[in-house]
Amino acid sequence: MQYKRTFQKSFLMVLMSLCFCSLLYMGVSEAAQGAKGGAGDEVKESKTISGKVGFINNEFISIIDQSDEGQGIEHEILMYRDKDLEVKNKASLNEIKPGDVIQIEYEKSTKTSKDVRKSKQTVKSVKFLRAAEEKDSTLRSGKK
Repeated sequence: MQYKRTFQKSFLMVLMSLCFCSLLYMGVSEAAQGAKGGAGDEVKESKTISGKVGFINNEFISIIDQSDEGQGIEHEILMYRDKDLEVKNKASLNEIKPGDVIQIEYEKSTKTSKDVRKSKQTVKSVKFLRAAEEKDSTLRSGKK
């Protein structure tokens, strides 16, 4: 009889330990999921970047933030325009031309759902820094 009670107590202790471990694991998993952005989460962050204007239209602004003329490589970023876009150092966005150097403040919005992550970059303000450099008409060989 005493053996049966000891077995029941042991069995009960093991069962309680398993339940506790399961609850602990679920809590840790949920906390980790929340820390890295769980399903349906949206993370917004403000950022700033400078570079040359690629183009500007009614929906988008293209900025070239890195280029290597020797290799003919440019890193261009296409961003959505905010409907309440603020323009600094110019009267309007129409005065800013391709090649002009600008600084952009934008909001990066990242949505996570299951295994899919989608990002959208929206320009909040454009600050004109300087006009485009005029191209030198002299060829690299020194001839015109």
